[in-house]
Amino acid sequence: MGIKTSHISKTRELSSDELRVLRMDSKFSEKEIQEWYTGFMQDCPDGKLTRQKLINEYLTFYQEEKAELFCKDGTDDAASLSFYEFLLAISPHAQ
Repeated sequence: MGIKTSHISKTRELSSDELRVLRMDSKFSEKEIQEWYTGFMQDCPDGKLTRQKLINEYLTFYQEEKAELFCKDGTDDAASLSFYEFLLAISPHAQ
């Protein structure tokens, strides 16, 4: 349960525990996580990124086939990603 199952707050800043887990599980620094979180919540105020929106964003960097493959990563809900799932999905690709 906890942060790994998308229970990150949608209305406040990330807690120190949430940041600690995200830093351990991703390649991002605390500052980078905060920046990604701010952007994520601006784009997805409900705290969920739809699969189609992810594909559309990913297409700005990669070919369609690669975007589709990238978006097949396992998630709790195949239709959308939580911030935690999103951050882990982009972590190996962003750095």
